[in-house]
Amino acid sequence: MLDQKRSLLELIANRLGQWQGGRREIFAIAIRHQSDIFPQGSNVLAEREYDNRYLQMLYAIIEFVCFVYPAIRAKLRPTADVRVYVGQRYFPLKDTPENRQLLTQLGYEHYEYFQSERGELLVKALTQRELGGLLRAGIRQSWPNTQLRFQEIGVVPINYRELTPPTQPAALYLADLELGCLRGQLQGVRQPIRLLPPLAVLDYGPALYQVARMQSALEEGNLAHFLESAKQLYSSTVASRSPPPESDGPIAETLQALLRQAARLAELNPQPVLSFLNRVCELVDKPGCAKLGADLADFAVQILNQAGRNSPEAEVLALQAHLSAANHLGEREIADAVWDQYVQREEHLRGLGLRGLELMAEMRNRRAISRLDQFCFDEAKIVLAYILSKVEQGLESLAQVFGVPVEQLPVRLIGTLYGTLGQIYALQSEPDHRRAEECFRKALRFFSAAEDRQRQWVYLGHLACDQGELGRGLWQEVCTQLPDLSSPSPVAEEGKQYVLALQIKGRYAFGELADVLAFITEWQKSDPTNAYSTESRRLHPFGLIYQGMGLLCQRAWRETGSLEYAQAACGWFDKAAQHMEQGGPVLKILSRIARLRRWLLENQLPGQGGIAGQRLRELLQGLRGYLAEHFGERAWGEGPDGRPHGHFGRLDPGPNFRWWQRTQSVLQAIRFNYW
Repeated sequence: MLDQKRSLLELIANRLGQWQGGRREIFAIAIRHQSDIFPQGSNVLAEREYDNRYLQMLYAIIEFVCFVYPAIRAKLRPTADVRVYVGQRYFPLKDTPENRQLLTQLGYEHYEYFQSERGELLVKALTQRELGGLLRAGIRQSWPNTQLRFQEIGVVPINYRELTPPTQPAALYLADLELGCLRGQLQGVRQPIRLLPPLAVLDYGPALYQVARMQSALEEGNLAHFLESAKQLYSSTVASRSPPPESDGPIAETLQALLRQAARLAELNPQPVLSFLNRVCELVDKPGCAKLGADLADFAVQILNQAGRNSPEAEVLALQAHLSAANHLGEREIADAVWDQYVQREEHLRGLGLRGLELMAEMRNRRAISRLDQFCFDEAKIVLAYILSKVEQGLESLAQVFGVPVEQLPVRLIGTLYGTLGQIYALQSEPDHRRAEECFRKALRFFSAAEDRQRQWVYLGHLACDQGELGRGLWQEVCTQLPDLSSPSPVAEEGKQYVLALQIKGRYAFGELADVLAFITEWQKSDPTNAYSTESRRLHPFGLIYQGMGLLCQRAWRETGSLEYAQAACGWFDKAAQHMEQGGPVLKILSRIARLRRWLLENQLPGQGGIAGQRLRELLQGLRGYLAEHFGERAWGEGPDGRPHGHFGRLDPGPNFRWWQRTQSVLQAIRFNYW
């Protein structure tokens, strides 16, 4: 049988070789779905579901071949004649009155299958009218300016019966043969026979759709729409965790051609690409979008490079996206390399005036946050001092450096820098509460938007909680600015999750026992987290909200002696740890801290000392290893004498102390908005 197949294919290859040449060429392209559809309910309805996807896939491959694929587009005249022939697909169905009625209602064409002894109907999966309507609607919507002339659209059965005329066009047989061999390969059947001609395979899905939308946008000369479709393409790849297109596949080939076309538009006007880069710099800071933002920045820069229109602004925007991504993903080495590239370009920003100052402030703020998250507090302050030292001399000094009027200075960005500096003073190993408060108050002077001002008051609230009774006056001032903090009920309003986190902490630090117990009871009656969207609950600061409830229940246990509160606290700490474990490197630290809090509490419960002590040892050693591996000696290191140092390590009193004592001491490193 194998020899017969090989002989047949050799004969076909010879015939094709004689036929091709001049303007005759064959392209073999297949499309495959990503997952099977399994029938549910009646066979007719299951087939309907198959057919709906079949139609969508059919249109997708016709669209790709006629309008998108560069290997074919380059060979077509703008006014080329196009003929589409599709092999008819049938499915058998039991011949019953009910099935006949249902087929009629659904619009299926069918006839009696006389060769069947079981009384079956053969049902057409597709009609010429359906295919024609689908193509006309799709072309009218996405390709309204095309001059291609679709001369003939046919849906014909492929005839394999002997002594009957063969199907025309004969290429349908070749397509059937190709698909049969491909199907065998996909099912793991060894195919020693070479496919004729070579077959390119497209994966049906959002990526194929977005590539077509990108081409359609370029046909209209709309670079902005092209870039938005590119964003959707990259987003769909990230969401489905699909691998990047093969470097020699049809999609990769198409993307390269699209880049060249986009570059020609960008050569005339690069502004849409610059605007897109600015949006990417906002996107990259959204949860879960770090890698997506970095990839899109690279994509935009490729267009500008091919267009010969790259600029200092575009380069710095791309570096900003990469620095943000590295910060979110905890990639220290990449963040350092990106910063080094930026420093080489920073002097050029002075010549950009106001825009140069904005870019410099954005980059320096991100770098300061990067160093803060690595516990390099002094370095973070130095990064900000480059701009803020001039602000301290007077806004005129900063304006003069960049050659802009004082009234045009980006005051919001200046406020952001002061807010970051305040966080550094609050979080550094030896906190400076006075300077932190000064920075947050200075930031307030530069902010006018309610959201920005609320953020600074939240920071001041965290600062008050860190100081205990010494911070009560500041806490009362914060409560006058954020009245929700004084509410007896938990804050339950989308967008106010950071206020909720602070409200819980304030109850813990300053509330009377009666207030604490009433708050816990109110939470149990009506879980306030239900007021927040599922997406919001998946993100920070809900891990800290859960931990805050654990601390609140722990305080209730200590002051009432009720084990019910202790058990609730352990549950909250577990929930917090599980939530924050899904986050970036800093949240993973806080996840470990939540577990330590849980077992520190267990250690104080009757009969738990032995197990809890062992768990505390394991967890503290695990925290030390994680910090040393991911954050280096600035977090936890050991000198030649074995004595620990670093932000966390310096607090470890050493092996002469019990594990619960060592844990309790190390937890003092967690302050401000980290708890």
